[in-house]
This record gives sequence, C-alpha cells and structure tokens, in this order.
Amino acid sequence: MSTLLGGLEIDALTLDRLDFGACYRAFRNIMVEFDPVGYFPRFEANLPNLLAILLLHPETQASLGGINPLEWYRLVNQVNDRQFREMRRRVHQAELLLSEFRWSDVLPEAFLPDVIEILPDGRLIRHLGSGLMPPLPPAPPPPVPLSFPPLLLG
Repeated sequence: MSTLLGGLEIDALTLDRLDFGACYRAFRNIMVEFDPVGYFPRFEANLPNLLAILLLHPETQASLGGINPLEWYRLVNQVNDRQFREMRRRVHQAELLLSEFRWSDVLPEAFLPDVIEILPDGRLIRHLGSGLMPPLPPAPPPPVPLSFPPLLLG
C-alpha cells in the first residue's frame, strides 16, 4: 500500500499524513484494474437482449412511438404483472452485460475530481477539484548495498 501512496516507507499511516492526491491516485489505480479487458458477452438474438439494446439506445425508441421498450412489450403482449417483472429482470441483466461501464471513464486521470464531504449533521459540502493532478513525489533512492573490505588472513 505504501507504494500506491507514493512510496511512503513508514510503519503506520495516520490521517494527518495522508495526501488526497496520492490517495486518489491509489484508489483510481485499484479501480481501473476492474475495467474489462477484451470482454464481450456472447450475444443471442432473444427478446430480453433486444429490449435491452433499445433501452441502451433511446434514439431507437421513436419507432415504438416514444414509449419505453418494456412498456411497449407489456402493451403488445398483454402480459400479467408476474411475467412483466420476470422480463424486466432479464432485460436489466442483459443491460448490465451490454453496457460499457468503465472506471477509467468515470475517474479522471489528469485532475482531481470534486469531493463531497458529509458533515455529522448530514449536510453536504462540495469541495471543487484542485485542477491538474499533482506529480508523484520522487521515489526514495534505492538502498545502498553494504560492502565490507576483504579480510586478510595472514
């Protein structure tokens, strides 16, 4: 963890020694590890997947008269509440598989984001990001290997 926080070589880290930029950089580096790498689900042309595509691309909903695709499904097929809930569950599963959420798109790399502080009384205070990301502190120099003069046995 100390390397993630800028190479701090200490036994214990207290809140007063934390640097927000270093903590944010460490958090971002951990979260972007969860970004998918070359993954695309096997697509099947079934009703839940097709409805999910319509939901993910609202510009396609004009052909349905501007109605939400799930509501269109309910009206056209006259399904009962149980069938509708099941279809909605399957569509939402397909949406998750088809969506392109990436932490690297949400967490900026080049600048610090705004921060919301929640006070004990529940009020929120917004702290504006501080602009460009501060540079990493210089890495500590590598340890110098110990060398001893050769022993002369005589």
